[in-house]
Amino acid sequence: MVVLFCVVTVLVAVTFTFEFDRWRIVAWLQTPLLLWIPIASAGTVLSLVVGEYAVAAALGLATAIFVMRLAPLMQSTLMHKTQPTAEKLRVAHGNLLYLNTKYGDALDALIAVDADVLTLCEVTDTWHGKLLEHAGFHSQYPHRVICPADLADGIAVFSKFNFETHSIKPMITKNAVVATLSHPMGRLQLITPHPMPPVNRTKIRDWRPSFESIRSSVDPALPALLIGDLNAAHWHPSFRHLISDGFLRHVRDGARGRWAGGLAPSWRPHRNTPKIVRLDHALTSPGLTPIKVANFAIPGSDHDGLVVEVMISEPDTAQ
Repeated sequence: MVVLFCVVTVLVAVTFTFEFDRWRIVAWLQTPLLLWIPIASAGTVLSLVVGEYAVAAALGLATAIFVMRLAPLMQSTLMHKTQPTAEKLRVAHGNLLYLNTKYGDALDALIAVDADVLTLCEVTDTWHGKLLEHAGFHSQYPHRVICPADLADGIAVFSKFNFETHSIKPMITKNAVVATLSHPMGRLQLITPHPMPPVNRTKIRDWRPSFESIRSSVDPALPALLIGDLNAAHWHPSFRHLISDGFLRHVRDGARGRWAGGLAPSWRPHRNTPKIVRLDHALTSPGLTPIKVANFAIPGSDHDGLVVEVMISEPDTAQ
C-alpha cells in the first residue's frame, strides 16, 4: 500500500510536468491538487524519518511540482480601482443544475446579484419555462438568448444591454453563446461555454478540443470576457492550454482575502457535500480590466455562482 501511494503520487506529478490529462483517471487524480500537497509533504517527512532517502527525494520532488502548479493562484491579482461613476459591466454566471427543483429560490438568488448580464448553464425545458415565468427576469432583462436542452446541455444569456450580434456556436459537444454587447463603456465580446466534464471515454476525448474551440472563438479585435462552468480546475493542463499564450487571463482576487475565482472551491460532488474544487471561471482578454470578483450561493445547485465586474481599458493596463 505504501509503495502504491508513492508510485501514484509521483505519477500524478509527472502528468503535470508533461501537461498530460487525456485519460480520465489522470484528470480525476489531478483534480484534488490541494490535497496532494499535504499528502506528498507528509510522505516526504515520514520517508526521511525511516531513512528511505530515495523515496523522500521522489516525494519531495513531487511536492515541489504540486506547489509550482498551484503558485500562480497564490499571487494576488491587482484589481483596478475606479471612481464610483466609472462605467463598468457586471456579469454573473450560474449553473442551475438540471436536477434542481428549488426553482423560485435559485432564480431569486440570481436576480438578487443584480448583474448587467447573467449567463446560465444546464437550462432544461423546465428551467426555460421557469425563467420565462419569473417576474424579475421579465423586468430586468429585456434582451435574451436561450437554448434549452436535455440534461446539462442547455445554455442561456440574459442582458440589460442590447446584443449587437449573437450566435449559438457548437464547441465540439456542447453549445456556447458568443455575443457582442453594446455597452455605454464600449463594445465587447461575451463567450459562455460549458464543455463536457472528463467523466467517461467519449467526454475526455472531447475535453481538450473543446478548450481549443473556445479559444478560437475569441475575437482578437474586441475586449473579451469568457465566463462559465468550464468543468476544469485552473491547474488542469487542458485549462492551461486555453490560457497558454497569455491572451486570456484568469480573473481571481487574492488581494481582498476572498480567493474568489482562485482557490475558493465552487463545485461539490453532491448537493449535500462540501465544495472541493473550483470549476467556474472568468477569463479576460487584453482591453478588459477586472474590478471585482466574488462567489454567491445558488439554492439547490451543486455549483456556486460567480460574479465579476470589468471595465474597458487600454491593453497594456488590462490587469
